[in-house]
Amino acid sequence: MQVTSANKNQAITPPSVMAAALRSQSLVSSASDIAEQLNIDEADVIGLAEDGYIKAIQLRSGKWLFPPVDQIDIWGVHSIAHRSTKSETLSNFINIDQWSHVTKPPTNSIQNRKSTNYAVSGCQSFSKQESIAKAKRANTSKGLNITEVCNKVLIDEIIDAKEKLSPIPISHDSVTGLKLEYSNKKRRLIVKAKIRGKNDRCCLMEWDFNEEASAVKLESCIASYITVFKKLGRRPKTEEFKLHSKKLSTVGDVILNHLHVNILYNHGEGSDEWDTIERLIRLHLSKDVKVQTPNKKNTEIINLMKEPFCAVTAKDYSAYLDTFRERVGVHDKIVSRIKAAFNFAVKERLIQGEYANAFTLAKRIDRDRHIEVSENDMKSIFNYLDDHPNQDFVFFMNLQSSGHFRDGQVMKLKFSDFDLAHGFVRVKPKRGKEVAIHLPKDIIDMVIERQMQFKARGIYADYIFPSNSSETGHKANFDPYWYDMLEDLNFFTTDNDGKKSFKYRLHDFRETLLGRLWECDDYTLASVLGHLSLHAIKSYRKANTKRSKDAAEKGHLKKCES
Repeated sequence: MQVTSANKNQAITPPSVMAAALRSQSLVSSASDIAEQLNIDEADVIGLAEDGYIKAIQLRSGKWLFPPVDQIDIWGVHSIAHRSTKSETLSNFINIDQWSHVTKPPTNSIQNRKSTNYAVSGCQSFSKQESIAKAKRANTSKGLNITEVCNKVLIDEIIDAKEKLSPIPISHDSVTGLKLEYSNKKRRLIVKAKIRGKNDRCCLMEWDFNEEASAVKLESCIASYITVFKKLGRRPKTEEFKLHSKKLSTVGDVILNHLHVNILYNHGEGSDEWDTIERLIRLHLSKDVKVQTPNKKNTEIINLMKEPFCAVTAKDYSAYLDTFRERVGVHDKIVSRIKAAFNFAVKERLIQGEYANAFTLAKRIDRDRHIEVSENDMKSIFNYLDDHPNQDFVFFMNLQSSGHFRDGQVMKLKFSDFDLAHGFVRVKPKRGKEVAIHLPKDIIDMVIERQMQFKARGIYADYIFPSNSSETGHKANFDPYWYDMLEDLNFFTTDNDGKKSFKYRLHDFRETLLGRLWECDDYTLASVLGHLSLHAIKSYRKANTKRSKDAAEKGHLKKCES
């Protein structure tokens, strides 16, 4: 069964859901099951899943599957909130705190009550709640206004009195279908409507349950919704509203919008493309750069992320890019990523096309770099590693020097990615689709040995390079050790300004592997390098300088022999 993540913001489908779906569909709940158990509408269940508030998966057919009802994660813990109906007994109502520790009820007032207080004044409390419920039902039947929505005390009382976890209607002069959705942690302003028999839902704003919402902010969100509605000519979904309600003014706004919407949706957070853009922002685009003005008479400081894109001319941008001309890889990454960001903004009609011209017309240098690590230098590297004190770095170099992995890909590897019995590892290349790479027996043996060492030391992390101080759970890189090794082995040159240029990059190990396997067909080379297509392999064959030189010499020798 092939499945996709229900929430596009989720990089990985929840394992418990996936396992249940693959095991048996009979173990998986449907939207109607969840709606019945929570006592809410089925459309609300699907809407919560679409926005990521319930972790669920969606089949390619469009059908939604949910985990077993006792594992629903709607309120922030893996449990289900039992409904309270009029037919339930007084004792069940009095003992509400007995199940509040499993799943907190969606109000602060219920959370803070003591069960002993209920026991002492159960009937009085029940009578009071009934009276409040009647009063609030009268107030909410026509819908609350925006001012009342911002009254936290009133909202808590209304939620406290509700027997059904359904959204609270909100009346507004300009928009119909406004509702207040709630949990024990969040409040959400949504627009819910039925279009051509299908329920449509859009989340406009979200805030913590203990905060008081601002009427100005709520009205601003509603005004933005109306603007996006007119722009699209239809009711927007949540993701469309988030995208089109953004106001982009700086180059940084455009890049971050591309990262958090386009890249997140198509590649996922933490993907190679995500990491590349984040690294460019952190190391280059967010830094102050000295740029020579187009007339070359003065210099100025440009922080590209902070520059208003409508004020940047083609000459300004070209002068900025010139500062990276000696670093071809960085230069071309900046050109291609910023071009993609502005093309996306123009396509989605977030900015006018004329403002993107300076960035979309810039050219890459595309200077080919195809360098193989020589046999003698490879021996020097491993002789150096024999006495290296950091065994993690030694293990890293054994994996990276195999040539099978891209820069940084090794750091994300998990033991669960390996099929040790069959000798291959599953990785995600740039486009995010998982591929299998067969590895030599020596590498597989090293992974098995490392896993055994972890168990002996009481380490049960899945990452092969785990880190407790990292948000990702794994180490970022071994750059300090790598560059120290290159310096110790004198694998660098120094220019007149004292700037070092290193002889090798980690990526050159992939080129080295290609050189060893040059006689293999393109499909085999693509497989060992983890490529999804033959496009990159053809570019390697076309641009390999060493092979071109060897061919030229060979042709000359044959000419002389004749």
